Amino acid sequence: MSCLITTSRSCAEKNKLESVIVEDKNKNESKELNYDGVFVFIGLTPNNDLLKGTANLDQWGFVKTEYMMTSVPGIFAAGDVRAGSTKQAASAAGEGASAALAIREYFKNNRRIKVNYNNVSTKNEENNILTDLYTTQPSQIVMYATEYCPDCHRAKAFFDTNGIQYLRVGLEGNDKATEFVVTVNKGNKSVPTIIFPDGDVLVEPSWEELRAKHPKHKNLHCVKHNQKQRYSSSEIYLCF
Repeated sequence: MSCLITTSRSCAEKNKLESVIVEDKNKNESKELNYDGVFVFIGLTPNNDLLKGTANLDQWGFVKTEYMMTSVPGIFAAGDVRAGSTKQAASAAGEGASAALAIREYFKNNRRIKVNYNNVSTKNEENNILTDLYTTQPSQIVMYATEYCPDCHRAKAFFDTNGIQYLRVGLEGNDKATEFVVTVNKGNKSVPTIIFPDGDVLVEPSWEELRAKHPKHKNLHCVKHNQKQRYSSSEIYLCF
């Protein structure tokens, strides 16, 4: 029902609201409702002209996103125009910061490749990278991850500290990688999902699980170091 509050009645002696008159614009009818108070909400019309016919919108015209990215790779949305947002100023500010970090990650990873190279030292290794994608028996460790996943940063710290070669595949803006992770995890988009050459799969692994896969590092101990960083999503792990 599309309604419009046209008038209100108040009691001057009590200095309070007593009722409102509501008009149904579809039926051209009005009625008086007795209320002690009213929260006024003016409604929302998304300013989506830029994306109409380009990005996916929901039934009300709000922009659908995943990791702040729209259905068009490289185009991000934040704030009230985004489907699922809380329509609050504080949340919009936070979403703006998240979108900025997602954009930075997008450019850093070059979404045409959608892969981060770690410890790749030869041309032959580089040529073999694509054969390790989206398979449960790669020739090297492959970690499917996101930028904002604490467990992903923890696994990265473990591998990097110990000089363990691995391939990181980002899910942001990478539909094929996302579909692969969901398939491996039987419907769940869990990260990190780490595939090992022997066919083992670790999902959101703990330090103990990572050490168990690498016995020579079984005595390695890593702790999160709470040091103030330039970006709030940054984390430092100390391993010894």
